[in-house]
Amino acid sequence: MKRLLAAGYERIFQICRCWRAGERGALHLPEFTLLEWYRAKSDYVDLMEECEALVQSVAAHTGRGEEISFRGQQILLSSP
Repeated sequence: MKRLLAAGYERIFQICRCWRAGERGALHLPEFTLLEWYRAKSDYVDLMEECEALVQSVAAHTGRGEEISFRGQQILLSSP
């Protein structure tokens, strides 16, 4: 993907299946789906804001609203 950026593509992403060799635990499964994206001319702050907007959008479209529960903890999804 980084070669695509170097070739001039400004926004790229992929959703793919991934596997870990020998890792398994309460927080790690050996197989999972990964979303990876890159954007040219952006810094980490831009990408953090984009990630935050993505999580908020998914939560809204799945009926979760602006608050989710994870491992007994309430997490507010409002910015920042």
